[in-house]
Amino acid sequence: MEEYMAVALISAGITWFPILYYVGMAITTQATFDWVRTSPKICKASAIICRLLDDLAPYQHEEAYAATATKCYMKQYKLSEEEARAILKRQVKDAWKDINEGLLEQNMSSVSKPLLMVLLNHARVNVLFNQDGDWYSDPYPYRDCVSSLLIDPIVV
Repeated sequence: MEEYMAVALISAGITWFPILYYVGMAITTQATFDWVRTSPKICKASAIICRLLDDLAPYQHEEAYAATATKCYMKQYKLSEEEARAILKRQVKDAWKDINEGLLEQNMSSVSKPLLMVLLNHARVNVLFNQDGDWYSDPYPYRDCVSSLLIDPIVV
């Protein structure tokens, strides 16, 4: 399972998304990129949430040979699918705790709050993407949600 996660977090590009966001933010400094390269707990937690939520999402077209965290856990620990999914959901909860901890420790970090919020929001959007199936293989049920966000936003 550890080997799967090490490869899955990198191969999916999840760890690079926050860095790409940071490039476009005027408040980003070299210290920000140096901080990200240290692999802080909050960065890893955001990536874990995204990876595991994607693996836990019910895909209609998932093929039998596709490796997922659930399948790896089942095989490595000889568990049923339900047991493996329960453990992975606990790992997602633990990762949320790590994100909260990282946000609370902001005052001790050289990274500003808007940059930390990128990591929080990255995890949040993946909850939305994977809550009722997956947006990647069937985006049409979420058309109204995207439309209300981008086309007809609520003006505050």
